[in-house]
Amino acid sequence: MFAWAKNAPPTVMPKGVGLRVGSKTSIPTIVVQVHYAQVFKDSEPEDHSGLKFYTTHQKPQYVAGIFLLSAGFTIPPHVNLYPVDISCTFRMDKSIFPFAYRTHSHGLGC
Repeated sequence: MFAWAKNAPPTVMPKGVGLRVGSKTSIPTIVVQVHYAQVFKDSEPEDHSGLKFYTTHQKPQYVAGIFLLSAGFTIPPHVNLYPVDISCTFRMDKSIFPFAYRTHSHGLGC
């Protein structure tokens, strides 16, 4: 799972980090979905958004993963500011090294 949010910088994995993708992994295929906020008009510049994938048969030094956080909350109507704090406890006998995060707010946040 990978996401880019409005006005966010690109996500680039650190050197030596990769995802294991293929029929014998937990990520057998890659599916790309693009959601646009509005329809492009003929007078607007062309869209040049995209993704770059680099593949190799060599094992990366570190294997990347996704740690998804979510919270159940409702933003009350007619409220201009509604802070929400999310935290978690990691209960695995492994070390993780976070290098990126993304928010997802459907236009309700930054």
